Amino acid sequence: MWQVPFRLGNPENERRPVVLELGGNNAKEVEAIVLVNGRLLPAGRPIWLDAKEEVEARLLLHAFTDQAIEAVKTIEAYIAGRFIDGIQVEVHRPAYSARHTSSQPEPAGMTYERESAAVVAR
Repeated sequence: MWQVPFRLGNPENERRPVVLELGGNNAKEVEAIVLVNGRLLPAGRPIWLDAKEEVEARLLLHAFTDQAIEAVKTIEAYIAGRFIDGIQVEVHRPAYSARHTSSQPEPAGMTYERESAAVVAR
């Protein structure tokens, strides 16, 4: 699982509902969910923010496969149908290798390589 923290804000001068939309590819292999102030926020459901208010948010990505992953996920914020901000996250992960059954310990570099993934937020 990967977590990408971000700030969600209302740039308007009055209290407004902000709607988040999730997009991207590889929906079957990588699930994306959003937490706002620690609570699950279903895509499309508005969160009301006061004028100029900013809150903590987090994009959670979960892989459903041990295969190599090349995925792009987006999250965009809208007020009254107008785009106000967004991020794009790219996930690049090599395939996990089969369980190591040898009695010899695996070199540290191999362990890191197998368990690493790159997440790039743009």
